[in-house]
Amino acid sequence: MPERRVGMKKERIKYILIFIVTFIIEVIIAKYVHDKIIRPYIADVLVVICLYTFAKSIFLDKIKWLSLYVLIFAVIVEILQYFNYAQILFGDNKIAKTLLGSSFDIKDILCYVAGYLIIILIEKILHKRKEVKQNEKNNIVINTNMQLILISLLSNANL
Repeated sequence: MPERRVGMKKERIKYILIFIVTFIIEVIIAKYVHDKIIRPYIADVLVVICLYTFAKSIFLDKIKWLSLYVLIFAVIVEILQYFNYAQILFGDNKIAKTLLGSSFDIKDILCYVAGYLIIILIEKILHKRKEVKQNEKNNIVINTNMQLILISLLSNANL
């Protein structure tokens, strides 16, 4: 049991670090990048990854469809932009408009889906690696047990 807790703590730290890095990248893009590719597209792909890693650091394996819920949340926020909800809730607050967005664009939703697909791909790769590691660990235990059985059989045969 303690080994599982250590593993979960390491995994939680990994997601927190990824969240912090993606959040810093998002802030830098929002403040300093004013182009036609990175800010409107790459930032929207990263925002889903940022939200997911934040949520994953809290919930870890507790919510099976977490990545899908994050995508749905991002899409709902985008749809609310159509109704200008940041202006309604926060007036001319520039920070709120930057964080929540202020204009609806269907391309943003496509970027959110791209971020979601990246999450799915990375999680599948990480899950596969974890599976391989666990299989290797199980094989070592099985080989050790088989060696002990053979030693026991051989020592009993010599009697």
